[in-house]
Amino acid sequence: MPELGEGIATLVSMMAKDAKCEYKPSEVQWKCKLEGDSSALRDNMKTHCGILEPGKPTTVAGLSSISWPSQAHHLIPHQQLKPHPVASWLTKSPASGEARLYHDNHYSVDHGLNGKFMPYSSALSEWSSADATTRKQLSEQVMEAAGMQLHQGPHSTKGYGVGEVGYKTRVKQYLDRIHLSSVSHYADPACDDCKGKQQDGKYPARRNVVRFVDRASGLLEVDINRGHIFVSKRAATYANQGGIMY
Repeated sequence: MPELGEGIATLVSMMAKDAKCEYKPSEVQWKCKLEGDSSALRDNMKTHCGILEPGKPTTVAGLSSISWPSQAHHLIPHQQLKPHPVASWLTKSPASGEARLYHDNHYSVDHGLNGKFMPYSSALSEWSSADATTRKQLSEQVMEAAGMQLHQGPHSTKGYGVGEVGYKTRVKQYLDRIHLSSVSHYADPACDDCKGKQQDGKYPARRNVVRFVDRASGLLEVDINRGHIFVSKRAATYANQGGIMY
C-alpha cells in the first residue's frame, strides 16, 4: 500500500479526536450543494474567507506576486465528490450508492474553504499567437510571479514523476478515509450518540462530516503548497526543472 503522507495522518488523528455524532433535532432543512460553480466559489472565497482575487494582467510585463491571471480552483473537485461514497453522508440524495441520511448536511462544494486562487497563462494576450516553446516560457513566468502551481490542464489520477501521488488520487485518499470513519462509527453497537435517532431507517446528518470534508480541503491546499501533489502537468514539469513554488 503506498505511503499516504502526513496529511492523511493529520486527518485520521483529527477524526479520532472528534468522533462524536453531535445529533440535534434539526429545525432547519439544510441543503447540500455538490454541483460546483467557479463563479460562486470565487465570490464565496471573498465572503466566507476574506480572500480577494488577484489582479488580471493582459501582458507578461505587468506580472507581480499580486497580479497574474487567476482561476478559482475547487480543492475537492465537484466531479469527484458527487459520485464518491462519502457523498452519502452529506446529502440525502447521493448521485450513486446507498442513501443513508434523512436530511442533507449543510455542505457546499462552493464554500470558500474549498477554494484556492491559482494562476493560469492562457489569458495572457501573448498566448494566442505563441508557439509551444513560448507558451511554456509564459507559463513558467506566471508560476514564478505567483510563486504557485499553474492551474491549467486536467487533474490527474497518476503522478507526473514528482510529488507523492496524482492529484485526484490524493483527493480520493482523503474522501475514502472520511467515508470509512463514518461507516465504522455507525457500525459500532456501543455508540450511544446514535441510539434511537434514526428516522425511516436513515441516519441524522452529522455536522462533523462537514468539518472533516472542509478539513480535507485545507490539507489539499497544504499538499499543493508543499509540492506533495500537482494540479497540472505544466506545474509538475516546472518543478522537475527546479522551479520553486511555495
